[in-house]
Amino acid sequence: MKSPVPTPCFQAFFPPFVIKKPPLNPINTYGAVTPCERIRGESMNSTVQDMTSQFAAAESNRKQHDWLDVQSVTGTGMSLPIAGLGGRTFAFLIDYHIRVILALAWLIPLSLLFTKGFENNMFNHKDYGIYFILLAFVPPQLIYFLYHPVLEILQKGRTPGKRMAGVRIVTAEGITPTAGALLVRNLFRIVDSLPVFYMLGLSVAFFNKRHLRIGDIAAKTLLVYEADKKQRDLELSLTLGELPAEEAETLHELLDRWKQLDRKLRIQLACDFLEKIDRPVPEFSKPNRAADRILHDTLKALIAPTAAR
Repeated sequence: MKSPVPTPCFQAFFPPFVIKKPPLNPINTYGAVTPCERIRGESMNSTVQDMTSQFAAAESNRKQHDWLDVQSVTGTGMSLPIAGLGGRTFAFLIDYHIRVILALAWLIPLSLLFTKGFENNMFNHKDYGIYFILLAFVPPQLIYFLYHPVLEILQKGRTPGKRMAGVRIVTAEGITPTAGALLVRNLFRIVDSLPVFYMLGLSVAFFNKRHLRIGDIAAKTLLVYEADKKQRDLELSLTLGELPAEEAETLHELLDRWKQLDRKLRIQLACDFLEKIDRPVPEFSKPNRAADRILHDTLKALIAPTAAR
């Protein structure tokens, strides 16, 4: 009977193990690959992780807001987060301070001018008081009452304060209100401000689901967040008419979030999208900044021809 083969001491305590080689990348098995395929193979894991985290963030964000569900002209639904009292108040305070600054920018030089003129006898006592009251009272009142309606009409439902707060005025259909609706909304601002500090308007907004003040109810408007950058006018969907509805929404979403995505991920998504719609994919050797810029310009060119009409 043969004696067993002696086993080295370290193997008696540490059993042998086998180093398994990773399987070959199936993409490289077939020879030459395109840059898009190479990038797709390298970033698959990061893509899954990114999509998972974005989905979780979106679900968490949706629970924090009431939402306005609308239907775009392309037939694809969109959801816009409705602004609460916090976003509404923050925007108003910013606009209020801007109006105060504009009024002071008028009143301070005016006071200096009239003071200097009175000292030098440029104004007689009879006319001095009338001119000063008119010039000191009328322009600040115009600034106060015209600030919101004029800027909201010119900037499509926005003011500087609303831009900084990330909110915007829209209709129940999710589009920009007409000039008439914005004027009605601001006309009822006088009622909302009663008795002081917008107590009536804030009270009404607090006790309804969409946080509408009296002016919003009268004008059939509401305030939605643009901070999530999901917001877009439904008119923009018209510029994507050459593509089917699903592809148009995908393209618009990709361009909206381009700077938020990792460079390798957005290059991969752009390549996949161009292949899906049977458009030529630009050639590049590495997913560098130049390739990123070329793909971004290529996607924007899909919108430019129809937007220019």
